[in-house]
Amino acid sequence: IVVGDYDPEYAEVEEEFEDITMKVVEELARYYESEGPEDAAEFFKMALDVVKSVEAIWGRIKQSNE
Repeated sequence: IVVGDYDPEYAEVEEEFEDITMKVVEELARYYESEGPEDAAEFFKMALDVVKSVEAIWGRIKQSNE
């Protein structure tokens, strides 16, 4: 998660670095889905849902502030 998304002091970080949170969580979900254990795969699928929800909410907040 990019710090700049949450702390205006580090806003320049958001522009300089790519937020790879989704990519990492997706890769972990795929890995555990194929390699197991099943509980780990379910955990990362739930985490992926949470990250997507947070990104959607954050996007709406940014839009309302513009």
